Amino acid sequence: MAIGCFPRSPAGTGGFIVASMRIAVLGTGVMGTPLARNLLGAGFQVRVWNRTRHKAEPLAAEGAYVADSPADAASGVHVLVTMLADGPAVEATMTAGHGAESAESGTSAESGPSAPSVLSTLPPDAVWIQMSTVGVQWAGRLGPWPAIASAMSTRPCPAAPDPPNTESC
Repeated sequence: MAIGCFPRSPAGTGGFIVASMRIAVLGTGVMGTPLARNLLGAGFQVRVWNRTRHKAEPLAAEGAYVADSPADAASGVHVLVTMLADGPAVEATMTAGHGAESAESGTSAESGPSAPSVLSTLPPDAVWIQMSTVGVQWAGRLGPWPAIASAMSTRPCPAAPDPPNTESC
């Protein structure tokens, strides 16, 4: 797993790279829904999941696959985007079989004992783009997980320097 950019489709291929690329968006709230909608409009295959399913369901009419769990959404994708409430929600979503518990909301979706985690279903060459607002503490905590640290390179890309000496992309 690496963080990076995908090349544009070679001239004359009719957008083959875009049409065949599968992207999952975990979190279809105020920011995740427009992101997923724009990806669908650009021709990507999009899989969506939200802990409150009814927030993801309108995207099905636009061509998105609405997954029953984060692991279901992540299965077989090239790119995984997390756009969740906070750091604890990202951690819970990536490591649990179903659902995210948010420090803000205190809610959680049910998880079965044998449910796979997102990390176990994400292909090894997938790109994880963590776009949730998690702050410096959680960014540091999420990056070095043993399950992904050996297969993933990270690069901080803050929207605004926080702290001021943080290197930008």
